[in-house]
Amino acid sequence: MNSILKNLALLIFLCLCAGVNAQALKTASVTQVGLIVLDNSTPDLVSEYVADISHLNLRSETSATDFFKKYINYTTGRGISYHVDFANQRLYIFVDTNGQTLVPLSNVKVNTNNMNDILRWIHQGII
Repeated sequence: MNSILKNLALLIFLCLCAGVNAQALKTASVTQVGLIVLDNSTPDLVSEYVADISHLNLRSETSATDFFKKYINYTTGRGISYHVDFANQRLYIFVDTNGQTLVPLSNVKVNTNNMNDILRWIHQGII
């Protein structure tokens, strides 16, 4: 009986973890000119976003990486990273929601609107 309860507890734990992981992935979009916009349907940042990049007509993984180079260069080591999945035409954006240092508001919790502002400023070359 004890092992059945342990197995049941493990199963419940795994289901809860799967539910949390399923909620962690949100969408982002990339405009034709390269502006990345995170889904802001909820104000809280999540740890992973995915954007379809098929409409950009990028010819190789290198060209895709070069297309996002300004974001990659500015955010390296600052709590946000990118992975181009060229085969599936996706851009994955990984955000360390507790350790990012992009938004200079140390006393305010960073939200998607703050992050979208930063991404827009990077795109425009303001920062």
